[in-house]
Amino acid sequence: MRWVTATVVALVLATPAGTSAEQLATPGPEQVRLYLAGVEAHETGEFATAIASFRAALAFGDLNVVHLGLGRSLFASGDCSGAVEHYRKAADAPAVESPSREKVEDRLGDYWEEVHGSCPGSLSLKGEPDDMFVAVDDQPAVACDGSSWALKPGPHQIHGFAGEGRVEAVVHVIGGENVEFIVVLPVTAAAPEAPPGEVDPLLSWGVGVAAVGLAGFGTTLVLDLTLQRDRVDEYETTRAAYLAGAGSANRAELMTREQRAVTGARGVITGYVLSGVVVTAGLVMCATSWWMEEETGAAIGLLLTPHGVGLTARVAAW
Repeated sequence: MRWVTATVVALVLATPAGTSAEQLATPGPEQVRLYLAGVEAHETGEFATAIASFRAALAFGDLNVVHLGLGRSLFASGDCSGAVEHYRKAADAPAVESPSREKVEDRLGDYWEEVHGSCPGSLSLKGEPDDMFVAVDDQPAVACDGSSWALKPGPHQIHGFAGEGRVEAVVHVIGGENVEFIVVLPVTAAAPEAPPGEVDPLLSWGVGVAAVGLAGFGTTLVLDLTLQRDRVDEYETTRAAYLAGAGSANRAELMTREQRAVTGARGVITGYVLSGVVVTAGLVMCATSWWMEEETGAAIGLLLTPHGVGLTARVAAW
């Protein structure tokens, strides 16, 4: 800050030689005295005294060099937010003849680099959709509502969550600055809906197979109650006559009728079993269609389609 001291003294003692395009400020003796006291206190490490002197100097009016000195002392004392505030004011405050505004801005650029590299920054996050939650680095996730996070300078990992969607991004935070970032969850294309009236192929197959099984069960039941019952009745009648010694019943006829009744019973039992298996298979296909994701069921249905005619023919023939 010694270069500022010399030039301010020179400004006070000298008379401007000409008119500048910018209206320059002319500090009074008391403002100069307070400014110089602040510079001296800063150079000896007495930052609290320097801050007080610079603030007192500003009471006489805005000067870019005074804001610059105050910002520098606040930075040295660890007050980054105060330093940022007065560095920004130094950029717009009235300038003096010497040091020129250009020299103040050059020095201000150096000071900004120190702030950006060492002071904490802030990160404001907003989410799309609005119900998104975010986590920064390893911190717990919170609602993404535009709140600010105080973070050290450098890259930070952002994790966004909304429903089953996930998104990640890397954001670079600048010391002393607030970075605004919108976390956008990519919208995935929804699975195409089936046209009106179109049925899930797997469900259709399940209903068809179950219907075939029920038809087979019904047919077997009718045969059991009619043809097979007649065979059993004939066997029972012949057996009773044979045991009674009736001449019309002989052992060969009894064996024939017994064989027909046994064969019929086996056929009926087989029909019941196979019908039950087919009905169960159809119900399993229906349940699978309801439980599985729609596109998975459609894929299985399409897998069965090329063989559909042969399967239908075999079931019908059985």
